[in-house]
Amino acid sequence: MFHTAESGVAELWNDLHDTGIFGMDLGTVQVPRVLRHTCLRVEYTGPLALGFACYWIFPTFHPDHLKGLFGSRMEPPGFDEPGMRFRALVDEWKPAAVVSFNGKVYEALTGTSTRGYLSLIRQGTLQAAFRTRLHECVLFQTFPASWRFAGQAPQLRRASLRRILEGIIEINARSPARP
Repeated sequence: MFHTAESGVAELWNDLHDTGIFGMDLGTVQVPRVLRHTCLRVEYTGPLALGFACYWIFPTFHPDHLKGLFGSRMEPPGFDEPGMRFRALVDEWKPAAVVSFNGKVYEALTGTSTRGYLSLIRQGTLQAAFRTRLHECVLFQTFPASWRFAGQAPQLRRASLRRILEGIIEINARSPARP
């Protein structure tokens, strides 16, 4: 899901590479098996160890499609509530920060309206404290990974990720004991 887009490799990898968050040979992202190996073993350069998780487990190009398929739960019957599943993952991983690439996810996790959030992100960072039962971190919102509906969309996505990276580095500097 993170690897491919409608026309090949997802722009997310170029954005992470160009911002210095995920240093790798660009050929790495061409082969899903190699990318998975590289990510799981943190065999890339960069200032952060990254973890990737989908909030909703059923892949679609837009979250609104999930409502059409499954109704208000947005997942097939019998699956856990996505917020509970996500919080359990955060409790296990204990990240310094979480970056959301989806406004509906940010809204679900923070209870904060994301109306007009794309304009806010152009000007700075959109962030909130995020607490689970066992962990506290910062939740950042950025442009959707495949967002391309504005002039200079790649530059805007990357500028947002750079600001978030600076914020995470600042968080880590204040908490040197954090892994």
